[in-house]
Amino acid sequence: MTKIERNTLTKHITKMTKEYNVQWEELKLQVNDYGYQSDYPMQYEFIYPIKILIQKLSLEEKQLLIDERKRQAIGIQFDSNEDCLRIYEGYVMEEILRRATKATYYM
Repeated sequence: MTKIERNTLTKHITKMTKEYNVQWEELKLQVNDYGYQSDYPMQYEFIYPIKILIQKLSLEEKQLLIDERKRQAIGIQFDSNEDCLRIYEGYVMEEILRRATKATYYM
């Protein structure tokens, strides 16, 4: 993620992990217990909340992300702005996993 993308999404990701505290704590335990994995069972509990997170962004935030992605994806065509925003679902999941991994250092 670029700095603009990270700045736009950070507060929303933090809020989501607080709202889904039980799942967040379980994900951190799985990362700690299993070590590096390509995926963790608890990460699937975040798929729907991530979709909601992206949908609930303000119009200004959505447009900022769309503009930033199009600026970064030179030569890549998106069929719609929704397709462009869908990319961020994966980015948010990666950020959640990165944070969970980092948090295990303090467990």
